[in-house]
Amino acid sequence: MKIIPGQKKDIKEIELWFSIDMGFSTKNKTCGIFYPEGKKENIIYGNLFDEFKSFAKEEKNKIGLIIEAPLSYYLDEKGNPKGREKPKEKDGEKTRYWYTGSGSSVLIAALMLLKKIHDHKDDKKIVYLYEGFLSFKGRPDNEKKSNHYDDAEKLYEQRGEVIEPASDYIGIMSLLSNDENAKKAPSIIVSSESQI
Repeated sequence: MKIIPGQKKDIKEIELWFSIDMGFSTKNKTCGIFYPEGKKENIIYGNLFDEFKSFAKEEKNKIGLIIEAPLSYYLDEKGNPKGREKPKEKDGEKTRYWYTGSGSSVLIAALMLLKKIHDHKDDKKIVYLYEGFLSFKGRPDNEKKSNHYDDAEKLYEQRGEVIEPASDYIGIMSLLSNDENAKKAPSIIVSSESQI
């Protein structure tokens, strides 16, 4: 399938949507998936590609894919990782940098999934890729964590809340393809609860 970085202007053209709250666990169902045609579920990472492939069998050819994981990276002038300003990866003392902790593990998980999608033989389908960002949700400390599939649904519902990445961010698809378009970072769908 052809994967291109989704932009705000593409959203109205997309016929089908698949949203993922990315997880990366050996045995727990940490990947929340949602699509408006009727699926809302937590699944194990190893089943994620098959779930997407089954979903993509629909007749329609323009698919919007939202993944809650860093889908671009930023390096300083010496080539070292640097925090991104869009989306805001630092809030006071709290950080959610793309290159540390859970950010780096779900980036790897997303890259592995995108490789399978990229290598899947279906030349008719175009996948518009969007980064989802739900960090710094402002939950009270005593409130339980949200369900992964609820976060995936929230990303789908927030498609109107789109920010454009900085022009010097590099899309992770550039690690899979030499296509010049692969270097472009996808637009970022942010929850209205997140801080931009």
